[in-house]
Amino acid sequence: MSFSSEFQKGGKVKISKGVSTAKACQDMNLETAFQKKFETMTKYSVEGHFLTLSDENGNQMKFVAADWD
Repeated sequence: MSFSSEFQKGGKVKISKGVSTAKACQDMNLETAFQKKFETMTKYSVEGHFLTLSDENGNQMKFVAADWD
């Protein structure tokens, strides 16, 4: 999956529509569901090693830095 994002002041984020190839992922249903939810995220916050994305309805996606123990 490939996308672009623009993190703005005030905790806002713009995420482009993602693109992917059917050959790149074995479970396309999972990738499609992730992509659809990911594209709806409009806000972000960073706390320590965690990035939290949220949409206008309060739904969240939480990520942790790869180098975090």
